[in-house]
Amino acid sequence: MHSPPYPHERFPNRRHRQARSRPFAVASVETFLTRVEETCLAAERIEGLSPATTRRWRVAARRFARYLRGTRTDAFARGDMPAQTQVIEGWIATLRMEHCERTSVAAYFEAMVSIFRRFERLDGTLNPFELLDRPRAPLPQPRCLTPSEVDRVFASARSLVADRFERARNVALIATYVCAGLRRGEALRLELADLDLERGRLLIRRGKGRHGGRDRTAYVTPQLTAFLRAYLTLRGQRRVLTPALFVSTWRDQPMPLVAVTRLFRRISASAGFLVTPHMLRHSYATFLRQAGVPDRVSMDLLGHRSLAMLQRYSHVFEGEHATYAARLHLPLGGIERDAG
Repeated sequence: MHSPPYPHERFPNRRHRQARSRPFAVASVETFLTRVEETCLAAERIEGLSPATTRRWRVAARRFARYLRGTRTDAFARGDMPAQTQVIEGWIATLRMEHCERTSVAAYFEAMVSIFRRFERLDGTLNPFELLDRPRAPLPQPRCLTPSEVDRVFASARSLVADRFERARNVALIATYVCAGLRRGEALRLELADLDLERGRLLIRRGKGRHGGRDRTAYVTPQLTAFLRAYLTLRGQRRVLTPALFVSTWRDQPMPLVAVTRLFRRISASAGFLVTPHMLRHSYATFLRQAGVPDRVSMDLLGHRSLAMLQRYSHVFEGEHATYAARLHLPLGGIERDAG
């Protein structure tokens, strides 16, 4: 079957966008990267997107710019729309030939869609990435720890540090991830005023999402309460002035991200398996499902908007199949006699 040569013919419902928009054009690859940087900064300052999100945009833009330099820079830069879509298709094909994971290809493409969507809002230029079908990739199944692995994580955290304050802080931070399901940045942004141990609540400010994200409430379990009380006692003895809940061990300032990265790298080496803050969050979500917590409640606790995201946490640990299968009991009269 003949395939129409132009994107607007392949996708008739997009003709009106092409008619009212002008093609994207840029003077050079360097100018393109400059615009990307300006867009990322504006997205952080105005839309409230996290630096982690814009970091992914920058990585994707650099990969695309590298491809442009080695191929058809002029065709893409001068605003030739059919050529632009061919360049994008060539870039996707190159990523796949370089054995880039399907999830990574899809993530790069979505990042470029987001960047060019903001170009479009700013100056009305057509987003060439939206004229193509998005590369599809299955959502990766989140890695989840078993309860025994979580126990090893805590044992490793306790054994790695001799200083009482640092050890108590690290254990409390880990407990916040696995007992309350916070994201890495959410825990680091916590302030003392956000913690209400008497009512067993944590106020999560600026969760994931645009315009600073949504605030939500997390609930403090008795185990997490014990870890936090032990840490707060030692924190109070240091006369810390910063309002941050989790603080640096050598400066009166919030615990830096690099310290969290270093901590989990050491825990992974000690425990013998990879451990990340988000993996502990995944484990929390799985434990909620296994405890029979309704999905709508879990969605609120985790700060999810989509039930599809929540359903990814339907892990089954080793031995669970046999345990649940053994619960089956049918009224099969005379089975004991027949078995004898």
